[in-house]
Amino acid sequence: MNRRLKTFQSPTKVIFGIGASEEVGEEAKKLGGEKALLVTSPTPVKLGLAGKAKNLLEKEKFKVEVFDKVESEPTLELANTISNIVREKEYDIIVGVGGGSALDLAKVASIMATNPGDVKNYLGIGKVGKPGLPKILIPTTAGTGSEVTQGAVLTSKETFEKVGIISKHVWADVALVDPLMSMSMPPRLTAITGIDALSHAVEAYMSKNRSEISDALALQAILLIVKNLPIAFNEGKNLQARYNMALAALLGGIVVDPVNAGACAGHAAAYAFAAKYKVPHGVSVGITLSYVMECNVSVCLEEFKNIAQTFGEKVDALPLPQAAEKAVINVRKLVGETLGLPTRLRDVGVPSDAIESLAENMLRNTRLMNANPKEISKEEAIELFRKMW
Repeated sequence: MNRRLKTFQSPTKVIFGIGASEEVGEEAKKLGGEKALLVTSPTPVKLGLAGKAKNLLEKEKFKVEVFDKVESEPTLELANTISNIVREKEYDIIVGVGGGSALDLAKVASIMATNPGDVKNYLGIGKVGKPGLPKILIPTTAGTGSEVTQGAVLTSKETFEKVGIISKHVWADVALVDPLMSMSMPPRLTAITGIDALSHAVEAYMSKNRSEISDALALQAILLIVKNLPIAFNEGKNLQARYNMALAALLGGIVVDPVNAGACAGHAAAYAFAAKYKVPHGVSVGITLSYVMECNVSVCLEEFKNIAQTFGEKVDALPLPQAAEKAVINVRKLVGETLGLPTRLRDVGVPSDAIESLAENMLRNTRLMNANPKEISKEEAIELFRKMW
């Protein structure tokens, strides 16, 4: 029995299931107001997903304006652009429809409507002073879990780094998680977002800050992803697989939130190169995940044995280190062989002479590195990136 006190928090109201997105009008009406900003990106607009949400809001007498200029891996500059818009237009509610980038920018819009100055002023933990506008988030991918986290991730063009805002005021009021919204994802996007969800669950399951509650959710998310991501990848219209992946992404988002378990060295390693070399987040964590697992295997033997079993490995008769190693092998195989995503830094344009600086960048991310289950020295970090390359 572990006597350490645990904290677990997930204040967002979640409506999950087929047709959940159709509740946006009713939920917005409960939150109040008359004027809504719908934050989205070109793809949900093209697919009609954003338009459907707009119509449902208008049915409840909301005046709706649309910001559809969200780009993948949104920058601080874009965040300041939308901040100026929400301050000028005086909206009552923010609705985000899209992948993690759109949802993160919707969260930024919400808090910047009520907090003055530049977005840079709020980077870090607990720097947002006032609650933002009410916000409803509707994910159209199954990966980021942004709809239930208290973080918003942005990219700095100046430093080529991923930066973030973490605050209790960033949490959404309502998340509408509808598996139907992800049915149009093409195979590669399905793979990238699915591996993002897997990285959340596995890293939370490794994290020093984990608890029995987060462990239960993380392991269930891993099982759902292992069993359903290959199906969703190969059969995009398989509703059961999409349903299970939407649930897995939701669970992964809950546990990867820093107040629960959070991510660790895998995300720190990914952040070290993703922005500079323009590698999508799901691709970058897909590269780092199995190598960080390999680095941590000696202190996560039981956990990795459990992960190996989600892949169907018969490991009860094996020595524990050998059983745990099966998890590393299977995760790497899922990323590279099954889904066809990169598993090496060289595959995404990272040069070998960058390895030492990447190791230093990773170690500077103390929030994530302090959550890693074992301390990683500079020499070990360099060796980690050498293996990745």
